[in-house]
Amino acid sequence: PLGENAAARLAGVYWDKQGDVWNTAQQRHENTQEQAAARLKLGWRIGERWTLSLAGQYSDTHVSYAPWQLFEASEPALRYAQGYDPATEDDGLDAQTSFDQPGFVNRTSDLERLLIDYEAGDIGGLRDVRFTTIVGHAGFDLTTLIDSDVSAADIIRTDFLVDYAQDSIEFRPSGRADSLFGLAGEVDWTLGLYAFQSRLDSDLDAHAGDNMIDFALSEAGLQALGVPGLGPLGPLLDTLPNLPSIPLDDALLRGFKQDTESYAMFGQMNWSLIGELSAIVGARLGLEYKRADFDVQRVGPGIVGLVIGAEPFATTRKRRETDFSPKLGLQYEWTPELMSFATYTRGFKGGGFNATASDDSNLEFEPEKATSWEAGFKSRFFDRRVTFNATVYRTDIDNLQTVDFDGVAYQTANAAKARLQGVEIETLLRPVGWFDLGAAVAFSKAEYVRYQNAPAAGDQDSEDGTQDLSGRTLANAPRVTATLSPQLRFPLPMNASGQFMVNVSHRGDQYSAVDLDGHSFQSAYTLIGAVLSFTSGDGRWLFAVNGNNLTDERTLDLVFDHSVFADSYVAQQNPLRSVSATLRYRFP
Repeated sequence: PLGENAAARLAGVYWDKQGDVWNTAQQRHENTQEQAAARLKLGWRIGERWTLSLAGQYSDTHVSYAPWQLFEASEPALRYAQGYDPATEDDGLDAQTSFDQPGFVNRTSDLERLLIDYEAGDIGGLRDVRFTTIVGHAGFDLTTLIDSDVSAADIIRTDFLVDYAQDSIEFRPSGRADSLFGLAGEVDWTLGLYAFQSRLDSDLDAHAGDNMIDFALSEAGLQALGVPGLGPLGPLLDTLPNLPSIPLDDALLRGFKQDTESYAMFGQMNWSLIGELSAIVGARLGLEYKRADFDVQRVGPGIVGLVIGAEPFATTRKRRETDFSPKLGLQYEWTPELMSFATYTRGFKGGGFNATASDDSNLEFEPEKATSWEAGFKSRFFDRRVTFNATVYRTDIDNLQTVDFDGVAYQTANAAKARLQGVEIETLLRPVGWFDLGAAVAFSKAEYVRYQNAPAAGDQDSEDGTQDLSGRTLANAPRVTATLSPQLRFPLPMNASGQFMVNVSHRGDQYSAVDLDGHSFQSAYTLIGAVLSFTSGDGRWLFAVNGNNLTDERTLDLVFDHSVFADSYVAQQNPLRSVSATLRYRFP
């Protein structure tokens, strides 16, 4: 407290987390994270009607990067990589990698927000009218070094720099009314105006390493350059000693700048119709402008550009998009403990530019539009000891935006049409005061209805580099997901208490790559975690031990084509087993 009408809150955090993946070449753990952050909030109550809130946040993050592992490599690629580090292997599930560049991600970010709230009270036939204004700013600076070849040889390294800032303002009146122009019952309403602008400046540069010439003269290098198989000559060629390091002034420089302006009007109301039946009516009208400047250049003899398949170009593109998105819904309260609902919504995600494009063939992607239906019920029974909720849904998406990592950068494209549908069920049982059981399960089917120009998988032969994925599943879309969380509470001496909870989560079969490459397939798996905590009788002290993935399940989070080695892949594992402890004290 800062007197009777003002208050402040200050929070800070320092986090030092060791990564999972051991790098034999660098003798360090990759994905080790160090972060320091602080947040300050200030609030004032001015008179009886005005409230001001100011918040600021800053963070500084450093990560050893990336936790990538060579996976399912071709024989020439593995043989070449082992020539620089004999410990190199291509098992994507053993939490071991080898690359020579000390990669990193350094990021600083800031966030500021001012909220002004005015309680106007009753105005004419409107009640509890409130005017809210929110002014915001956010930005970050990112510096990244990546060993793109994921090997102990110095072939290609990538520098990624980003400078981003955004500003926004929102004005939102809200309130209540006894009816809608004399029709039916009470109305809760919200209206709003929104404006947004942002500026993005990035550079994604790939530089030739000192072993580029040596690589180009190996069987793996000749394969990467498109030379047909060498037969028995290939292994013989790799028996020759590695050439000495030869510094090259060779690079592919990709510059990108984007300015965005966005404006919107929106509104929503909850309208009581008849008895316990109410309607939800909302809409949003948006307008967005984008301008992008591309500048892709080759430096030196152009070897990096040849390996990546890049062509220099410079151009400016502009986009202007408008959208009207409505929302309609009905809600009926059968009893105070049982409610059912049905909603219809249209969603919109703006189109944009591929900031990391290597040529001018795929610079833009179109907006994504979704139509969604949802229906279900929420219920509580037996004196609220049983909670049971169920929802069915179906979403049809036109021009679904797909994001594919090609080993060098993320590229966005459009699938013509996709459909997501399924059912979600959740329940919480409290049969006695000392035991809870939470459970949830989702059965879903997410598939491309039409996607005839999808990128071809690395394990396919395709003349034009595309494939037809119509009728196939989306990436990262398991058919079944489920969680089970039993929780036990028990008393301790001196009025203290304890709590033990187990978390069991299951994910079904899925692919991590948009092209559904068979190498990215991850079979179903189940993870087990647990939390054991102790709380003092007065509630001031708490000590907790938390464990995740206690069985140390080895699963793949991401698999993508290797950016340098032909017929080879890179994998990234999901987090391995971890245990943490928390000690907390609340001051009087």
